[in-house]
Amino acid sequence: MKDFFELEVCIESLADDNGTLIKEDRIEWAKHIKEESQTLYNIIADGNEIDAETKTTIGLVMAKLIILAKLSDTSLEECLDIAYNKLIN
Repeated sequence: MKDFFELEVCIESLADDNGTLIKEDRIEWAKHIKEESQTLYNIIADGNEIDAETKTTIGLVMAKLIILAKLSDTSLEECLDIAYNKLIN
């Protein structure tokens, strides 16, 4: 299993290789994240167990957040660090 940083780099590389980082904009990725988040909400609201589908959906939300961060000239790591510091203060 790859660590988080390796996965982040792989996801950014895939997005770069297929032109996502050139042809897509932040609004589109925010929409993708909203749709995946709604799917995740529906899975949980229906009382479903944490299964492979749930894990995949969580992973898709994270992958799309990584791409959105890259499109926003930041990284998910930087965003998490900022959020963590806000939470502890």
